[in-house]
Amino acid sequence: MIKTFTYFLLLFLVTGRASFGQTAEESLIAGKKLKAEGKCTLALESFKKAVALRNDFGEAYFEIGWCYNELLQHDLALEALKKANVYLPGDARVLDETGYAYYHLDSTDLALLYFRNALLVDSVNLSAKLGLGDIYRDKKHDVKEALKWYRDVLRLDKGNKKANYWAGWCCNELKYFSEAIPYLEKVVSIDTVYYLGFAELGYSLYATGKYQEALIHLKKAEKAEPRIETSLYYSGLCYIKTGQKQEAIKKYNELTLMESELAVGLLAEIQAMK
Repeated sequence: MIKTFTYFLLLFLVTGRASFGQTAEESLIAGKKLKAEGKCTLALESFKKAVALRNDFGEAYFEIGWCYNELLQHDLALEALKKANVYLPGDARVLDETGYAYYHLDSTDLALLYFRNALLVDSVNLSAKLGLGDIYRDKKHDVKEALKWYRDVLRLDKGNKKANYWAGWCCNELKYFSEAIPYLEKVVSIDTVYYLGFAELGYSLYATGKYQEALIHLKKAEKAEPRIETSLYYSGLCYIKTGQKQEAIKKYNELTLMESELAVGLLAEIQAMK
């Protein structure tokens, strides 16, 4: 009896299979299928089964971390990713995902470290490059450095929506308005209902004196998301620049109903009209 028990215990340890269930590898595959279907909560159950069957299963720990990041539970993601880093040392995916978790936990220096380490392993890791761009833009407020990273992504992937949007945003912040336009035009060609892209493009066009064209895109932004204060404000300014006072007043009224601070500035511009 003892020999039989010992045999099955060894079999379990070697194969990672409970006599009544899946192997660790099978649980991983099942979890990846659920993940691909966007079912992260269910996928987590499968990935956790995998590490219960094999406590050194680095790939499953990585997937757990990825899912928790996707579910915005970054502290739990980090717990799993620390284990993934132990069992998958030097894996660029794990390093990048760890950087992502640290970024969202406001551990900026650690996020930088992990993103840079990911690039040391995989110099064309687009996710890590985007992560560095986000850190310099959002955490360090170094827009020029952020723009370099977004442009580096676009050098490898010209159709990357996120990189195009933030490159355009950075150009606008730096008052490189003409340079911003192609990036933002690419964004709205990729995603025809992305209101932030239309709003940012409208601002670029307004800043370059293309008021009628700016209005086209600002109207699309407002249609997709009616309560964007900046879109209403710049629409109002475009109407002022094109002599459409009544339309500008309508935008002022909308901003007033929203109790937006931008209403005061728009009213001053309306009052200054001849």
